[in-house]
Amino acid sequence: MRRSIKVFLVNLVIVLVTSLILNSALAQNKNVLDTLKGQKNCSVFLKAVEMAELTETLTGEGPVTVLVPTDDVAEDLKSAVDEGDTDKVYSIVSCHIISTEGLSANELAESGEVYTDGGTITVKKEGKDIIINDTIKITKADIKASNGIIHLINGVIMPAEEEAFEEETFEEESEEEEGND
Repeated sequence: MRRSIKVFLVNLVIVLVTSLILNSALAQNKNVLDTLKGQKNCSVFLKAVEMAELTETLTGEGPVTVLVPTDDVAEDLKSAVDEGDTDKVYSIVSCHIISTEGLSANELAESGEVYTDGGTITVKKEGKDIIINDTIKITKADIKASNGIIHLINGVIMPAEEEAFEEETFEEESEEEEGND
């Protein structure tokens, strides 16, 4: 009886280990786009990628690094998608794609400054956290795909000209209000 239990347990361990190895191998056979489709909280980004016609970038040969804002923090991106503003969606999504390298979270942090398809971002390590542009944190790092790496983040990276435009508009409105007083 004890021998059959031992044999059963050994076989169970073999099956579990084999299953883990196969699942890991299968996950890496999916490209970045298909891997993202398997994530539960990336639907806004996926819609934006389609709208911006960047699916080929995420399904191509790679390597590619993608910084993906989760649905719960992607309001700026969702607004642009809902408005149907293809140019704005493209410029935002481009800031989340590094189409020339597959970079782990640590490699991003070591780089300090990284060139995305939409502009430059800064990346630094603070304790155990990896921070993008001083405010956005990588919440889930190093999701591997056959053609790159995905990092989930807790914010939307806005294009530099978008940020400058918003600041300029705010300053102009403030000056107008002061002039009306």
